[in-house]
Amino acid sequence: MSEIIIKGTVNKLIAKILRGAHKKCERRKHKDIKSALSYIRYHFRETITMEEMAQKLHITPGYFCRCFKEYTHQTFKEYVMTLRLDYAMRQIKTTDKSVTEICYESGFSTCAYFSKVFTKRFG
Repeated sequence: MSEIIIKGTVNKLIAKILRGAHKKCERRKHKDIKSALSYIRYHFRETITMEEMAQKLHITPGYFCRCFKEYTHQTFKEYVMTLRLDYAMRQIKTTDKSVTEICYESGFSTCAYFSKVFTKRFG
């Protein structure tokens, strides 16, 4: 009977250890994604890639992609695109800059692509 009690106690301890490790991993994952979001918000007008962000966090691109989507409910590309388009819309509304200037200033590499995605988003 004591052997069964010992096995049960050991199993409970292992479960607690694993739960604690999982919670620690989740906290680190969220901290990493928050750090990435902060970096992206500051650098969205530059060329930034998912691979570059994963490298900065010392994780694989696939893991970064899954964690990012889980946390933001958007892909990395969608998130960056949203920041760029929102910035472009603010610039169009508040400045006298040309659409071409705003396009490049917002981080887009071509005016044709900017026009396509801007029209799709805002009509």
